Amino acid sequence: MNESEHEARPRNPPTKRWEFVRFMGIGAGVLFLAPAIAVAEVALETSAYAQYEYDSNVFYLAPGVTFPGDSHSDPSDTVLTAGGKFVVADLWQQQKVYLSLQGSDVRYNRFTQLDHSDYNVDGGWIWALGGNWDGQLQVTRLRSQVPFTYLVSTQLFLQTEQRETASANFRFNSDWRIEGIGYTRQLDLPQLQAPNLRLTESSGQVALKYTGISRTTAGVLVAYVTGNYDNTGLLSSVAGFAPTYHQTTFGLTSTYSVSGLTSLQGQLGYTRRVTPNPAADQSGVTGDLHYTRALTAKTSIDLEFSRQLQSYIAGVGSELDSKVNLQARWEATYKIAVLAGYTYIYRQLPNQGFVAGTNRLDHLQSSTLEVDYTVRPWLSLKPYVRYETRSSNYPDGDFTGAAIGLNFTVQWWKGRRPSEFIVPVRVVIGA
Repeated sequence: MNESEHEARPRNPPTKRWEFVRFMGIGAGVLFLAPAIAVAEVALETSAYAQYEYDSNVFYLAPGVTFPGDSHSDPSDTVLTAGGKFVVADLWQQQKVYLSLQGSDVRYNRFTQLDHSDYNVDGGWIWALGGNWDGQLQVTRLRSQVPFTYLVSTQLFLQTEQRETASANFRFNSDWRIEGIGYTRQLDLPQLQAPNLRLTESSGQVALKYTGISRTTAGVLVAYVTGNYDNTGLLSSVAGFAPTYHQTTFGLTSTYSVSGLTSLQGQLGYTRRVTPNPAADQSGVTGDLHYTRALTAKTSIDLEFSRQLQSYIAGVGSELDSKVNLQARWEATYKIAVLAGYTYIYRQLPNQGFVAGTNRLDHLQSSTLEVDYTVRPWLSLKPYVRYETRSSNYPDGDFTGAAIGLNFTVQWWKGRRPSEFIVPVRVVIGA
């Protein structure tokens, strides 16, 4: 890091007018797709929150790394976040149309150069036609801070992502079902070496499932992803750089569920990424195993193992993540729930090591403990603590950080809460 890096505050590239028009046009179309809105059941949900947090290592700095010009700098700070969310939905027979607006304002006590505002706009149509067809259309646009886990920097960068997703499923007899899903996304993730960096990506996936066994489904899937990096700046000089890529996945998928007790979802396959630069090609076994279990009437666990090959835009390359995630929930009383979590990620970043042509290897761990106290149906308090570490073979890649905070939320809803049925469309392995 250097003096100019600390002092300069980059600006995100201006959003092109056609991108804004595209987003608003698609969003408006989705909102008015459901028929007979006049007789629909309107559901509303709104909330406002404030969160106060102490973070021991705001910039995720490695031990011994200091700010330019000040060898005694302390990377800790207190952060105040305030925000709100509004969701409106129309429910008409088998159709659900919704719009969600969320925004927040983040203010730092010491590092005021990091002050910023975030937003998330999400619109969708969850549809069904007869008893054989169903699916979902979803359009999202969000702006958020680029996490310092991606950057060795003390500067603020804001990323913007727009995504359009569509899924359609057809049951063509009592035992067989075909599911299709596709998306396009555009992600602007500026950084020092590439202030206008952008990833454009699209994907399609089809799965054929057999549903004739009680509580169980099984099938095969194929997925295809294509993408390209633009405005890569100095990042194009890395050994494994490739401006475009094509990725294919073939696999098996299965689910098992006992209502209210156990759920098991699994995918296993093989993913291959091909680029114009052979040094950037990657392949390997990918998959995801997600298990939930109600141990008692008050205690449940959520366990997930996954291995994913995906884009690492901060290095204009790919990453192979092997992940273990464990969540436990204990309903101490009808008002108090205790949640504990642990996540471990082994991240392989091919050709992104400190020495040209070598691989970067990261080990990330995160532990969390949260208490969800529902004071009243409209008021909740959530004290929490978080501890994170990363060990890496990349210089200055190690860090340790801890945070403690309190979230205060006031909420109100009318009719059925939209959060009960708004579920993001999930793309499975390799994408």
